[in-house]
Amino acid sequence: MELKEFIKIGISSIVDAINELNDELPDGAVASPSSARVMIDGNQTMLVSRKNGQDSGLIHNVEFDLSIADTKTKSTGGDVGVKIIEVNLNNYTGNETCNRIKFSIPVVYPSPKAK
Repeated sequence: MELKEFIKIGISSIVDAINELNDELPDGAVASPSSARVMIDGNQTMLVSRKNGQDSGLIHNVEFDLSIADTKTKSTGGDVGVKIIEVNLNNYTGNETCNRIKFSIPVVYPSPKAK
């Protein structure tokens, strides 16, 4: 896989996942919030999500460090695909090229509801 294709597929997949995730998250949670401010509390610096001009929660970075395999095998009829590497003990003849991608997604977790 060429570098340009790897970058395009990686970023497109991350953006698609964030959009799908935001549709599925409960109220109060958001992946990749669109607005934030820096809050300094003593020696601690935090990013706080903003929604409708109000603080809506701390932003936490969820980090990912993945190995991506571009696999060409004879056992599957010569199909080429991109997948997360998984352990497979089946015998097959083929070539596998591994690439790594490391990224983080800022996430605001939902606040506990008052009882």
